[in-house]
Amino acid sequence: MSVEPSASRATLRSWLAEPLAPEVRRALERLLRARDLCHVAVMPDVHLAQDVCNGVALATERTIYPTAVGGDIGCGMAALAFDADAAMLEDEERAAAVISLLSRLVPANKHGRDTAAKALPDELTERPLSDPRLERSKQRDGRVQLGTLGRGNHFLELQRCDEGRLWLMVHCGSRGIGRMIYEHHLRAASKDDVLPYLEVHSPEGQAYLADHDWALRYAELNRERMALAAEEVLRSVLGVSAAWDSFRQSNHNHLRRENLGSLGSQGSKGSQGLWVHRKGALPAHEGVPGVVP
Repeated sequence: MSVEPSASRATLRSWLAEPLAPEVRRALERLLRARDLCHVAVMPDVHLAQDVCNGVALATERTIYPTAVGGDIGCGMAALAFDADAAMLEDEERAAAVISLLSRLVPANKHGRDTAAKALPDELTERPLSDPRLERSKQRDGRVQLGTLGRGNHFLELQRCDEGRLWLMVHCGSRGIGRMIYEHHLRAASKDDVLPYLEVHSPEGQAYLADHDWALRYAELNRERMALAAEEVLRSVLGVSAAWDSFRQSNHNHLRRENLGSLGSQGSKGSQGLWVHRKGALPAHEGVPGVVP
C-alpha cells in the first residue's frame, strides 16, 4: 500500500486482500499526518469508521487517541464449548425453546427487573470512574446492561465445530457505559487538524487510561455473564453443561503499552514500550489465544 508523502515518521504495514476503497485510502492518508505516530498496521478487513478506520492498529510514544480505540471499549469475542453434539438442535421444538429462553435471559438492550443483576460485581463497584456523571451511569445503566448483547454487528451464536460439538460464540463489548466513557474523554481531548488527542502523562490522559481499563473489565464480565446465561438455557432445554476449561475470550478494541522490540522507533524509547491502539484489530502475539469468528 502506498500513501501520499507526509511529515509523519510512522512506518506503515498492510495486509490487504483487495485494493483499498478511495474513502478508506483518504482516511489512512489523513491518519498518517497525526502527531507522535510511530507505526500503523492495516488489516485485511479495514473499513471506514469515524476518524480512524476499523481494522487498524497504531502505536505512539506519549499520545492517546480515543478514536483509535473507539466507543465500544473492550469489544471482543468469547467462545465456549458444551458437552453436547450440535445435532441436538436439529429438533425444531428444542431449537425454538432455546431461542425463546435465550432472548429473555440475554436481551439486546437491557435487562428487565426480573433478570437484571442486583448490583455490579464488587471489582467494578470498587473501582471509581473519573467523573461523577460516569459513576452514576455506571450504577444505573451499567448494572441493567451487564449481560446484554447490544446491536449492530454484535451476536450470540450456537455453532457446530468440525467434530460436531456444540459451541457458543459471542461478540459484544462494554455497552452503553463504554460509549459514555469514550464520549466524556473525547470532550476533554485537545484538538488539532487530524485527531483529538490526550497526552498520556497529563491528568486527562491518566483519567482516560483508568476508565478505559475499567471498561475492558466490564466488557469481559459482560461476555462471561452471557455465556453463563447460555449455559443455563442449554441445561434447562437440553440437559447439557458447558466445558468451562474451553472458555476463551479476546478483545479487539483497546489501548495498552507494549514492547514492540525491533519495531521500536529509532532514536526513541519506543523499543521499551509504545502505546498500541487497536480498533477492530486482534493481537496475534505468540502463545496468546484469540477467537476468530
